[in-house]
Amino acid sequence: MILLLDFRWKKTDKNNVEILNDTKDYYRYFDATLFVEFLFDSIDYTIIVVRQTEIKKNISCEFRYSPTFEMSIEKQGVVP
Repeated sequence: MILLLDFRWKKTDKNNVEILNDTKDYYRYFDATLFVEFLFDSIDYTIIVVRQTEIKKNISCEFRYSPTFEMSIEKQGVVP
């Protein structure tokens, strides 16, 4: 709301508003496309690659130290 106090304006004949002072600095922005693409790719990598690797490690640890898994391996005669 404070930003609106900096605008000088007047009502037009068609009931619109005409801004009288220079306001281009309020509407300037830089092109953040490359930054957003990098951010998206980083998040995508984290979710897909790192998380899947983490899940695979956790599953392999569960199977490796699971008594049920050990018994099923012993039954098959594949004990190293």
